[in-house]
Amino acid sequence: MRWSGIYGHDAIKEHLRRSLATGRVAHAYALVGPEGVGKRAVARLFAQALLCSGPEGGEPCGRCRACRQVEKGLHPDGHWIEPRDGTIGIDQVRELQRELALKPYEAERKTAVIDGADAMTTAAQNSLLKTLEEPAGHTVILLVASNPSALLPTVLSRCQVLRFQPLPPETVAAFLVDQGVSGEAARVAAALSGGSIARALAATSQDFLELRRRVASWVDALLDRSRSLRSVLLVGEELEKERERVEDFLNLFFVWLRDLLLVREGAEAAVANYDVLARLRQQASALRSEGLARALDEVERARTRLRANANFRLTVDVMLTNVQRSLAHDTSGGSPL
Repeated sequence: MRWSGIYGHDAIKEHLRRSLATGRVAHAYALVGPEGVGKRAVARLFAQALLCSGPEGGEPCGRCRACRQVEKGLHPDGHWIEPRDGTIGIDQVRELQRELALKPYEAERKTAVIDGADAMTTAAQNSLLKTLEEPAGHTVILLVASNPSALLPTVLSRCQVLRFQPLPPETVAAFLVDQGVSGEAARVAAALSGGSIARALAATSQDFLELRRRVASWVDALLDRSRSLRSVLLVGEELEKERERVEDFLNLFFVWLRDLLLVREGAEAAVANYDVLARLRQQASALRSEGLARALDEVERARTRLRANANFRLTVDVMLTNVQRSLAHDTSGGSPL
């Protein structure tokens, strides 16, 4: 692959390409941004170019033995570590440090990609800090993280930080079309992706349509004033069973509520779920813009808290209770939770 094969992030790609072409490569980089936008692909290509035996203007040649080894994950000087059982522990970091302390076997330098660096324990990060403070001249370390707030400030301060943004919908749609997705389906999936190619790919699956159906049914349940508490508990139980996919559910919930707000505001052309516009119109007719805006704030607040490892069920139940109050404009109970 070449830099042109990675969708979006033109400024970051050009910066890395130029640093390779001029030889001004930093000893450590932190590639941070939303999940599924291309951070890993950039890290892998950059590592390949660093190990390539015949780079061409900041591009890996893709033909040499080193490039083929990197593509297969077999290069002796290219190291890639990722979480085990959800975390990257100090033992993994120490093992990596022992490898990096040795001279390169075949290339001019060693590379280390820590994928999911935000899953490093505090002890692991403090151990890595020693390597970042006194790097070997032949080593380049790449941290890939979706939640940079989980990284110690001292770790980030010793890296050149590259911040990835969500991809524009047209870029995501172009990627999907290149993968063989029809133009209409690509447009819907891109609109629902939040700028993430990973989410866009998921949105083309039948499973995704079932998730969306369930999210739409939540709104129906939360609008039913006759069983308000029961609705909160039932939806909370659904989310409890889907803890591993809660981010997907909350992303869909947020987009659905946003679409309802757009319908209420007469901006249907901007709706993401435009293939089910009739359903959105039906639900929006019972709502007001102010309540929808408050509900969106509640979902975003819950997403932030869950990423910070807040109590799962408490966070979900508070979110659902406040979303229900917002949609029903129920202010009789005093301030929201």
